[in-house]
Amino acid sequence: PDHLGKFYMKKAGPCVIESNGTAGGVIALRLVPACEGKPVVPEKGKAIELDARDCRISGVTLRYEPNPKKLCIGFWGNPEDYPVWNYTVATAGKYEVILTQGCGRGAGGSKAVLETAGASLEFTVKDTGGYQNWIDVSLGEVTFAKAAPQQLSVKVLKKARGIMDIRRIVLKPVE
Repeated sequence: PDHLGKFYMKKAGPCVIESNGTAGGVIALRLVPACEGKPVVPEKGKAIELDARDCRISGVTLRYEPNPKKLCIGFWGNPEDYPVWNYTVATAGKYEVILTQGCGRGAGGSKAVLETAGASLEFTVKDTGGYQNWIDVSLGEVTFAKAAPQQLSVKVLKKARGIMDIRRIVLKPVE
């Protein structure tokens, strides 16, 4: 199969795709979500910074918000949606997981889980008084047995009134 490259869809909704394919030929087109950022490969011994724009979204309403006031994953109304980051661990060891999240007034309380490196860190989303009122929350620690490619996801276990916006996740080496 040929890879045609990336195409940016500015908004959700119906979309028309036309092809100048051969008459009578069958064309299959598969659109898959792609991250809007770049691969995350940290320097040895440094923190691993997973920026909102570097994730791939799995879902319907959740999306990266490029507005300079936001720069986050937002519109998280569907609890089945979730972000996934692919990254590389350059240095094996123990890391503290720090989530930068915001949540509207009265909308906190959703239960979620961050999964990476075989670990599941469950947490309750904190009400920050506004979706772009960012706070850093330490979720616990994960251990990487070796330097290798990894994947990290954040999934909703139980939705309260709202879910959250995520600006970044940092995996900070523990001395």
